[in-house]
Amino acid sequence: LKLVAECVRSPVILESDCASVITSLTAKQDDRSRDMHILKEIQACVHLLSEVSKRLEVQCVAHELAQLAKRMDYSAVWRHSAPPCVSELLASNCNLTII
Repeated sequence: LKLVAECVRSPVILESDCASVITSLTAKQDDRSRDMHILKEIQACVHLLSEVSKRLEVQCVAHELAQLAKRMDYSAVWRHSAPPCVSELLASNCNLTII
């Protein structure tokens, strides 16, 4: 999210394949779960973005990216194109600028 805040000036859609994470991010009360510190860091990054839409429903693109992350042994950033496993999903799901 920090990278997105630095590179993207248009509205951002924050999707997750985990409804409980999005629920925690949008909750009005403080989170007291074991992931509290990670969620607070995410919330701080979200405030750096110009406009954010959070989607509560399970998103196939977010799910595919999560599965890809499980299979990879390294971190990756796709600046000019999406990984092949989600390119078609992105085309059918919405019009996005990929960084």
